[in-house]
Amino acid sequence: MKNKILFLDTETGGLNSLKHDLLSVGLVVWEDGSVRSEKEILIKGSPDRVTEESMAVNRIDLEEHNETALDKDQAVKEIIGFVEENFEEMPVIVAGHNVGFDMGFLRQLFDEQGVSFSKYFSHRSIDTSSILQYIGILHNFSNKEIQSYSSSDRAFSHYGVFVEPGRRHTALADAVATARLFTQLIRHRPEIMPVGSGANQQSSRPASVSG
Repeated sequence: MKNKILFLDTETGGLNSLKHDLLSVGLVVWEDGSVRSEKEILIKGSPDRVTEESMAVNRIDLEEHNETALDKDQAVKEIIGFVEENFEEMPVIVAGHNVGFDMGFLRQLFDEQGVSFSKYFSHRSIDTSSILQYIGILHNFSNKEIQSYSSSDRAFSHYGVFVEPGRRHTALADAVATARLFTQLIRHRPEIMPVGSGANQQSSRPASVSG
């Protein structure tokens, strides 16, 4: 084993980890280009700690969600159990797309339960959005082009990362897709996505990734 990384994605009741609940966590073990293990954990939320806008994006019915979701203390135990089962050394490196957002909510969950976040998760992280922005800067893209270039929807489409219909914006599906995107960024690092729609621009689109 050379490289082993924990990919993380979350679905939340809003944008503020102090005001809104963490509702689901997708965890994916990435090892040397492959997804080795995965787990999704649903967490109970409170109606006064979610926004209509976020619930619409996540397509979560809170009442139905809470019927099968875990209490926060049990969710933390499940997360720790998954990490300890899949990683020999801690804290683990965490990766994701705009992963700082997800780590903020996860840290808040651990803090609320009085559990050390830094014991299990490194403060060093890998962000696929930042990688894509870096590539855009190398090729002198405008700020507007960089923002488009680094979006997950566009990156998944260009690099052939398949997300099952109806599963986009679920924590596990997005975590798996981001892990596969990371693999493609490594495999095809000399290539960049074309910007604009000029007739002379040609896309060397990588083959689809499904596993």
